[in-house]
Amino acid sequence: MEPKSAVRALWRRFRGLTGWVQLVASIAALVVVSPFTSEGDRQTVAATAPTTATVAPATTTTPAPATTTTSTLPPGVPAQGEDTSVVRVIDGDTVEVAGGTRVRLIGVDTPETADCFGSEATRYAKELMPAGTRVRLVYDVQRLDAFGRTLAYVYKLTDGVFVNLAVTRNGFAQQLTVPPNVAHAEEFRLAAASARGANLGLWDGCLAPATTTTAAAPTTTRATVARPVTTTTAAPPAGGGGCHPSYAGACVPTGFSDVDCAGGTGDGPGYVSAKRFQVVGPDVYGLDGNNDGIACQS
Repeated sequence: MEPKSAVRALWRRFRGLTGWVQLVASIAALVVVSPFTSEGDRQTVAATAPTTATVAPATTTTPAPATTTTSTLPPGVPAQGEDTSVVRVIDGDTVEVAGGTRVRLIGVDTPETADCFGSEATRYAKELMPAGTRVRLVYDVQRLDAFGRTLAYVYKLTDGVFVNLAVTRNGFAQQLTVPPNVAHAEEFRLAAASARGANLGLWDGCLAPATTTTAAAPTTTRATVARPVTTTTAAPPAGGGGCHPSYAGACVPTGFSDVDCAGGTGDGPGYVSAKRFQVVGPDVYGLDGNNDGIACQS
């Protein structure tokens, strides 16, 4: 008998057995008969066996919501610059930052510590930028001054305060524009004018306007150019209100809206006759054109 015919015969006999006998026979067939069943018979049995399949439910992956990164940079602080921290304040317009770099505030000039209102300007800068304050340095065209100091606009990263503008607006500094670093010159001019108009800080004493409101008329003949003086004081010229404390070696008169070097291109109405004298405070009349501390050099 062929193998397939034998299987069919066995199957018919199996169908005639009772249920429990079929169960026992099935177990016996799995244990004993399967290893000896030909490949063709196993395929036949497999074809007749019921098949159940479990299909896993489809899962849908929900993408994570997009996140938006919010900048923590305070308003007013430029996006580009070099971040560092303040080590100490040297004076009102100069600070030392991490790494020992000395930074000179661009566009403004505070009195030296020993000069009128100098200690107040230094104290204000220390309150504004205590040691450890995080700041952003923003540069202009020229990066270093003649003394090797870094020239920068300084912004506080804690609250966005523009330090150069703050010291000027609150009366602790005058405007000092040195081209080519002129990016904020107009802001500083307006801030200084506002402080002067409100008599804030150094404008309330050191640079307070003279009480005489009418300036004396300039003389028709300009004074003869004199050699450098050796004394530290001189008699005030006629029409002036005294000698300005920002200059030593010559008497630069107060009480004028503008004072120029004699023999120069200025149109007064006030003039100083001496040449080559020292600037010891804020150069309020702009007599030191190259900022080397010596006024009226030519």
